[in-house]
Amino acid sequence: MDALFRKEFHPGAVIFREGEAGETAFVIESGGVEISAFRGDTKVVIATLGEGELFGEMALIDGQVRSATARATTNTTLIIIARDQVERRIDGVDPLLNLFLKVILKRLRTTTRLLDLHREHPDGADSTRFRRVDQSFDEVRDHAMSLLKVEQELRQAIERDEFELFFQPVTRASDSTVAGAEALIRWQHPQRGLVSPLEFIDLAEDTGLIVPIGLWVLENACNALRTFNDSVAETYDNAPHSFMSVNLSARQIIEPGLPEAIYEILTRTETNPKHLKLEVTESVLMGDPETAAIVLGELKEFGVTLAVDDFGTGYSSLSYLHRFPIDVIKIDQSFVLGMLEDSANLKIVRGIISLARELGMQVIAEGVERQEQLTLLADFDCDYIQGYLFSKPAPLEEISAAVRRKFG
Repeated sequence: MDALFRKEFHPGAVIFREGEAGETAFVIESGGVEISAFRGDTKVVIATLGEGELFGEMALIDGQVRSATARATTNTTLIIIARDQVERRIDGVDPLLNLFLKVILKRLRTTTRLLDLHREHPDGADSTRFRRVDQSFDEVRDHAMSLLKVEQELRQAIERDEFELFFQPVTRASDSTVAGAEALIRWQHPQRGLVSPLEFIDLAEDTGLIVPIGLWVLENACNALRTFNDSVAETYDNAPHSFMSVNLSARQIIEPGLPEAIYEILTRTETNPKHLKLEVTESVLMGDPETAAIVLGELKEFGVTLAVDDFGTGYSSLSYLHRFPIDVIKIDQSFVLGMLEDSANLKIVRGIISLARELGMQVIAEGVERQEQLTLLADFDCDYIQGYLFSKPAPLEEISAAVRRKFG
């Protein structure tokens, strides 16, 4: 599977030749590369590159043929950047920014030649200005290479099945019995260990990798629901069937065929749609409200429950609650965590619960860590709570065992 993203070259091996079409760019993960071109009958070495350097990008970006030949100087491993990875990003930006980008790219060859000239003659005219450009370029390059490395690792993580699900129980505020759970993705990185989604979800969203990752989460969460529900049924007499909550991102919402893909997963895993809660944030709803309304409407027809996550932290207008078929409001944990010390937060929490009641919606309060918070939420007639008071997110086996102990 590494062959899709990396390629190894022995010393002297040609990576690409002058005059060839440029379909890929490369980053040197280890080893070295010589870039050369013929000036008449004379071979001229343009650059000698080392670890972390990017090359081959010009022909990929502007569609021209290769202007030089690249050879490995030692045993070399290259990370491959395909044309579609670059075009997708360029095509996805604002039209004005796209125009700026294309103008900048046309000038980039000249700028690169000037930088190369400066490196050959560092004491020449305007050396200070070029040194600043060089430093700025290095900073941008290092940041881009860091993001690229994580993106390639994410692609490999999908193929290598390095993701796993943690689960956090959702309990009833009235009697603290378990009602369901939220599925939360984690990345078991082979070198870095367990990686929080805060470190990779935004990048997965930007690159579109969130689409296959999101479907993986949904399918595995549906499969886990049966085991989780069995532990609840063994613990509480006559307990209703548990639900499973799964997050949907903005990129997933606009992906063509999402409702059909979700329906296929529900069918394949034999999951009753009414036992699935799909959570979206306010920003997802308002980013493309027309598309969101259509997609959520189709999902609602399947019988799934729809929830607004992190409620109260996004758009001030509440009009969107009437535009979408929302069943559940999840109060953001920032309000819940601060409601004992801040009367404003307390009023916000109570007001959201009251609003939900008026609209016929249920409420889940996130971030519950203290018994005093639970007591207030129960008094406010909140339906469900979620937080460290009962359990941190943990693998399915640990959560199921905790449920059987009644969190004792």
